[in-house]
Amino acid sequence: MKLIATLCKAAFPWAFLRQRNFGFVWPSIVQWESTLAGSPFPVGLAASARMGANLLAVFAGAVAGCLPRHLVLATVEFIMATLSLLMLGVLLCTALSQRVTNRSLIMLHAGQSKVLDGVRIVELARWQAAPRASLILRDMGAEVIKVEWRKGGDLRNSGPFVGNMSVQFAAYNRGKKSITLNTRHPKGKELFFRLVQISDAVLENFRPGTMDKMGFGYQEMCRVNPGIILASVSGFGQYGPYRDRQCFDPIIQAMSGIGHQTGRGFDQPIMAEGPIMDRTAALHAAIGILGALRHRDRTGEGQWLEVAMLDGGITLEEVALAMCYETGNNDFKRSGTFLQCKDGWVTTGAARAGMWERMLQVMGYDELSGDPEFAAPMFATDKAEIRMELLHLWCEERSVKDVEDALVEADIPVGRAMSIPEVLADDHIWEREVMMETELDEPAGKKMLVPGPTIIKFSKTPTTAGPIPKYGEHNQEIYGDLLGIDQSQLDLLMEEEVIA
Repeated sequence: MKLIATLCKAAFPWAFLRQRNFGFVWPSIVQWESTLAGSPFPVGLAASARMGANLLAVFAGAVAGCLPRHLVLATVEFIMATLSLLMLGVLLCTALSQRVTNRSLIMLHAGQSKVLDGVRIVELARWQAAPRASLILRDMGAEVIKVEWRKGGDLRNSGPFVGNMSVQFAAYNRGKKSITLNTRHPKGKELFFRLVQISDAVLENFRPGTMDKMGFGYQEMCRVNPGIILASVSGFGQYGPYRDRQCFDPIIQAMSGIGHQTGRGFDQPIMAEGPIMDRTAALHAAIGILGALRHRDRTGEGQWLEVAMLDGGITLEEVALAMCYETGNNDFKRSGTFLQCKDGWVTTGAARAGMWERMLQVMGYDELSGDPEFAAPMFATDKAEIRMELLHLWCEERSVKDVEDALVEADIPVGRAMSIPEVLADDHIWEREVMMETELDEPAGKKMLVPGPTIIKFSKTPTTAGPIPKYGEHNQEIYGDLLGIDQSQLDLLMEEEVIA
């Protein structure tokens, strides 16, 4: 920045003015240089300063011969003062919009930069949908401050456990910073808004209306930080007939049609084993926050975004819904199915042109592979049921390994139906770091499995996975170091049960 200031100052042809015997130096130039040197001033503005200075020089030269010396001096000083004020205004606006922080600059110079370095997120979220969203952002470099009050208020006391650690809490919260805060206490509310003031986003998943009742509505946050982003995750959204209903993942599996579609052929809906609706909502929330950050980078504006779990569940059946809307019935079925072998199950997906031709050749039906009806891609033939029956019969006579080897050799997509122990033994997930081991404090030396760094693999800004935070572990770092609260004040806040 000193270089920019020097260039701006040098742009003004002081020697030219001295040759005209004006005999003055504008005293504020030193202050201007000091301001520039200590600020995140964009290089592009140096050109603007140079242009303004040169225009001023031209003006000075033009009037030098026709105005009294004292009027020239007064006019030049007025224009330079105006230019200084304009430049400082642009400087302040740029600093606010770019939100350049010393913390992110230090990380950048240290070669530790990640995609979201310098982004701070306050998490008022529980269970899975929202916490999994901030976990993704944390792995990409964001600082996530998890606000807790009661140990049992989230997943810390929810099983299953490894040692004394909740597997669910570890899976969705590793790498975050845990602070305790009684948000119902007036001083707790004050501390929360102090965090909002220096943060980029707040993530919450309370029932709609709860944040307003707590005094933490979006408008209240904007009063202390106009650029704040509020991300709200709920079961049914901030508006609509179901807005006020309680919700968890299985409810959305039922109401989105997923359970019914999965259970067709079994005479009852079937529940997915994994929390697919929580995860879908988490991904949409993370994407939404990234989009809001990008919008703020361009405009300086924060905004409120909301994600409904039911909306995400509906998107998983959008093709079936479109076909039902068109035909009035529910005849559409996905092509995927499990095929029984001698010692297990496989699935395959010959969706593109040429795949069924090769599939029929692998099964020994060379004459059918040349028939356009049998060799047609998925959904493009009336012979689909016949050829699937042939595939079932072929698989039933062979082992899983034989089927897998034959189809891989023919470049046809195929996968074994693997149990959880088989997935755990698969070398592929370990090489990709999809899961990773972490050591627990209690009992000492005990290890448990947690999600690895987010599955997005960046070539220049790799993601990282952090340790599982203890309850209130980062109180001193956040309240003391970040907010500047001294130890005596912290002790008083503990006595008053504002923090724990």
